Amino acid sequence: MDRKILVLVLIVFVFLSGCTKTPDQEPGEDEQQQTEDENQDNEEQETDQEPSCDDGIKNGDETDVDCGGSCDTCELGKSCEEDSDCGLGICEEGICEEETKPDEKVLTIEIDNLSLSQKYVTIEKGTTVIWMNNEDRPHLIAAHYNEFRSPRLEQGDSYNHTFNEVGEYTYICAIFKRQIQGTINVEENP
Repeated sequence: MDRKILVLVLIVFVFLSGCTKTPDQEPGEDEQQQTEDENQDNEEQETDQEPSCDDGIKNGDETDVDCGGSCDTCELGKSCEEDSDCGLGICEEGICEEETKPDEKVLTIEIDNLSLSQKYVTIEKGTTVIWMNNEDRPHLIAAHYNEFRSPRLEQGDSYNHTFNEVGEYTYICAIFKRQIQGTINVEENP
């Protein structure tokens, strides 16, 4: 019986010696190596897989996950390389953004320090002019022949008028008549 116990102890010792770490091995090193091996296996599986537009991975010529390039267009906020990558907008600095075209038929004239940012302007018929009061004095924009007239504009207020008739329109500030005077020249195709 002593011999059986000795054999059993030797078997357990041999078994346990194979499960222990070598003296130069850090704790957790086996787990770290195993994780690295698993990650490498996953990467190999991903690269072995043919890129597609519905695999949940940014691959092939996609500009973002499953969009852009030869895939469907990307949604707003996704990565892009050119406008054609974006479905509802344009590619702006590598991101799909909503396209905003500047309205060519809007002109803003700012009022500041008892003067106009533009005193004489030529515009195309159909253009909307916006007067913006940037100072703490009130203003009231009025055409000489009553074609348009703003309400009293306090600081930060604006008034707009669309010019649908060709002609020359002179105007003043009804409060500061001598200081603020301007002319809007409306042409068919300037």
